[in-house]
Amino acid sequence: MPVFEPGFSGSPLSLRARIKRGHAVRLLGVLAVLALLSGCATLSEGDCATGDWREIGRNDGLHGLQRSQLAKHQEACAKYGVRPDARAYDAGRNSGLRAYCTPDKGFLEGREGRTYRGVCTPPTERAFLDAYRDGKVIYAAREALKDVDRDIIRTEKLIKDDDTSAEERSRLRRELRKLRQDRTRLQRDLDRDEQHYRRYYR
Repeated sequence: MPVFEPGFSGSPLSLRARIKRGHAVRLLGVLAVLALLSGCATLSEGDCATGDWREIGRNDGLHGLQRSQLAKHQEACAKYGVRPDARAYDAGRNSGLRAYCTPDKGFLEGREGRTYRGVCTPPTERAFLDAYRDGKVIYAAREALKDVDRDIIRTEKLIKDDDTSAEERSRLRRELRKLRQDRTRLQRDLDRDEQHYRRYYR
């Protein structure tokens, strides 16, 4: 099943409109790296030899991993002559997915910038994705603040640089004032939206 990466459109909140396109591009890059890293985990020899396959499946379900994760476990354990118990794994994973596919978990996954892999079934997926998109609003706002903070630090250093001309220093001071205004606005919107979402999610 393909990975589903929701966009930022459709939110009634004003914050999304204030996230610059450059921030969104950097965000997608971060999410792509996270997706690659999440697929590299395998089981150790000890996990294969003594593993509780129901618990392994439950843990994968709790982390929203696809069933193809079992094939990765099987490949890892084949080196040690161990064959996974697919029935126990599936039972455990289904149990984990029931805990994963909830609005509270969807909001948390979005807020932390994690990738949703399309593992929830239709009865639960819509509410999960609505909450996931809400969480992405908070994640994007935090990333935007980080970007502004980096720009502020860079601009302050350039202002202090002895090689910066007087004309350029004057321009940089104007830019710095605007950056600080932008940061104040972003922080205010983030605080407001976090307060808003606390009414709906734990």
